[in-house]
Amino acid sequence: HDSGEAGGFLFYVMPYVEGESLRDKLVREGELPVPEAVRILKEVTDALAYAHGRGVVHRDVKPENVMLSGRHALVTDFGVAKALHEATGRQRLTTAGVALGTPAYMSPEQAAADSHMDHRADLYAVGAVGYELLTGQPPFTGSSPQVVLAAQVTQQPRPVTDHRPGVPPALALTIMRCLEKKPADRWQTAGELHAQLELLATTPSGGITPTSTRPLEAVAIGNIRVRIPVWVKLGIAAVLVAGVALSAWYLTHRAPKLVAGRIVVAPFDNKTGDPVQNVLGESIVERLAAAIAAEGMDAVPAAAMEAELKHGVESRAVIAHHLSARNGASVVVTGSYYRRTGGVEYRAELLRMPEGKLIVAVASGGADPEHPESLERFVERTLVALVANQESGGQEFFFAGVTLPASLASFRELVRGDGLRGDDALKAFARARALDSTWLLPLLRMAEVQVNRQYSAAESTLALLDASPIQRQGGDRDMIDRMNALFRGDLEGAYRIVRRMAGRDPLSFSQWAMFAALLANRPLEALSYRKYRDVPSYFNTGARRGAGLHLALGNAFHILGRYREELDLGLETEREFPEDPPSWLTMQIQARAALGEVHEVERLVAKSEGLHAEGAGSSRALIAGLELAAHGHPKEARGMFQRALSWVRSTAAQQSTTSEQLRRDSIDVLYYCEEYEAALAASQSWLARDSLNWEAILDVGQSAARLGDRATALRMEARLASVHRPNLRGADTWGRATIISDLGDQARAVALLRQAYHEGSAFDHTIHRDPELSRLRGYPPFEEWIRPKG
Repeated sequence: HDSGEAGGFLFYVMPYVEGESLRDKLVREGELPVPEAVRILKEVTDALAYAHGRGVVHRDVKPENVMLSGRHALVTDFGVAKALHEATGRQRLTTAGVALGTPAYMSPEQAAADSHMDHRADLYAVGAVGYELLTGQPPFTGSSPQVVLAAQVTQQPRPVTDHRPGVPPALALTIMRCLEKKPADRWQTAGELHAQLELLATTPSGGITPTSTRPLEAVAIGNIRVRIPVWVKLGIAAVLVAGVALSAWYLTHRAPKLVAGRIVVAPFDNKTGDPVQNVLGESIVERLAAAIAAEGMDAVPAAAMEAELKHGVESRAVIAHHLSARNGASVVVTGSYYRRTGGVEYRAELLRMPEGKLIVAVASGGADPEHPESLERFVERTLVALVANQESGGQEFFFAGVTLPASLASFRELVRGDGLRGDDALKAFARARALDSTWLLPLLRMAEVQVNRQYSAAESTLALLDASPIQRQGGDRDMIDRMNALFRGDLEGAYRIVRRMAGRDPLSFSQWAMFAALLANRPLEALSYRKYRDVPSYFNTGARRGAGLHLALGNAFHILGRYREELDLGLETEREFPEDPPSWLTMQIQARAALGEVHEVERLVAKSEGLHAEGAGSSRALIAGLELAAHGHPKEARGMFQRALSWVRSTAAQQSTTSEQLRRDSIDVLYYCEEYEAALAASQSWLARDSLNWEAILDVGQSAARLGDRATALRMEARLASVHRPNLRGADTWGRATIISDLGDQARAVALLRQAYHEGSAFDHTIHRDPELSRLRGYPPFEEWIRPKG
């Protein structure tokens, strides 16, 4: 309001704010309710968007600098240090290697005194404040400012939901994106973050509005606002006078039923500040609707409704709900465009209806309105997102931070490749790569196939990925690093990367993290992700994948000795996925055998013998026998092994030629029945036909070791070492350990097991029952090594 000089000191006068600071509120109340936290963050980002638009970066956003006046948050103390620097030219004081700000809320670049720091440092601080509002503590704490600053630069914060599981995943993801180490991986503007928080404020639970927080709803139609009382929510129909408006209840329950695949293209907001550019918004709606229709999808352009919707509507989420209800659309495309240096930036958001959940956001990366091809690229990318959502559920392709393809043809080739095997899949991925060289996912898919088939080719593909200049976003880099870790057999490293990905985007990556934790012998950590088991994603878009997730969780329970919980999950899986008996039968047999419920085990094995899949009867009987033997039921275990042997012999007699799988099952069953001479003869016959088959070499070595033929066993172990191949991921080294274990060299056997793990041989939940390792049980180094890490 005023400024001047008094007694040799400069002063300025600001408005008096009646209220308390956000810090005062946090000290008094601790973590805040989700709706209140979202409201405060929304108002803070609104203030920052205004400031950033005028070239002012705050540099010290923290709860002490947010005042609460009435029900509104005000941001105070805007960049005093920076203003002093600009006014006095004292550059060395404020920028040359000096970190200005408060350590707990400072971005990595601010903590490192990076001279190129920009407005995105404030967005990091907003994330730190949001983290504290939701969890009661900032992302990093420490015994000194130096410790906290170091953590800001080097450590990943724990996911918000680790501290407070009830936080909606969409909100937790929004906060974690603010806290990305690299500015390019965060929200790019305060306006962009504010728009996301507005959406969350409309549906704070990620799609389900709690009635306790929203007793009255307002929906705007025309220029009339109608408030809907709670009794309407309870199902009492209201007829509004003169028929000039419809309530939100009416729109939700009386509008046309949502049509799967129908898409509304809503008006795009002109954020350029220039009304002349309104024509761009109209153009993008027309082009998108035409492109969607050309792909055979049901598109409804809504540009003609723009004038009607502008009156009295505060939130684009309300517009989206209105358009969806009026048109029966299951997806709404909405968006905005902004002035950027040299052109315009477009952003589209796909919202799944009726919950209003964000499916994916698509950005143009800059578009020159004078060159239509730049706009066409944005239209194509948005079209890819829509087609991905319609054809595949979208989850696999909408990982947070992973670049979308710019070519619809490339996307479709990749989808085709996912349905193929071997060389056919590789050819499809290569075509996808040729159609869009900026898209990294086809190369990642190629590497995944090559690791198991063409190991040297995988190395070349990963080198291409590492050298790619198109790693603009953290998600791309994480995907590449994960693949490199798996290629090297670094299961711990792969888990750390996927855990970080799950922290940023729990909906997309928690199931990956669950599997990665199991492979790294971390069953408790695997179970921490179980609440995401039914979220549609890469692993469970079909029944087999969904049941497979349940089986993985059951294995985690089994490792921990929580057999009753494993059994309950097995029964639940049978109810949920009756068409996938291998998963629920395995869980139930393992659990009941461990619990000593022998009659139930026999019933389940008999049930599995009715399945027609090759090996189904023998494999379930073997599982039952191994578990019964491991849990003190040797007589019943032998009965199960004999049952498996009878089943295999009966099946072999009915076949004109013996398949490799049946041959392998026959040798396993003979070994477990302690018919070692027969197992040795069968495996020697197999090895004579295929002298380089590492499994045949292993079978000969194991049977010879059990028969006391030390010379043959050691010769086979040496042959296994000589035919070692990296693509076996340590399986051959693990096999060598079993031979050495049977020969009584415990120390060397454990050393080989450790080596196998470092080569990529995952921990198996069956290690406690593995008869090949029976001579290691009770040996302290072995017991210590197999103990779950987390």
